[in-house]
Amino acid sequence: MTQDRAPTGGRDVFGEPGKPGEVTVERDGPAVRAVLVRHGTVSGEARGAILAV
Repeated sequence: MTQDRAPTGGRDVFGEPGKPGEVTVERDGPAVRAVLVRHGTVSGEARGAILAV
């Protein structure tokens, strides 16, 4: 998606996101960090650890 408008039809049929944004996931050993960015602003962040593989 390249436009910031509500998708009609494609969201449910094609799995399009409600709003465009960027998701980054980083892993350093057992530590995991995910950051959600929309229009250059961090809108969410999650941190965790992988306990078993």
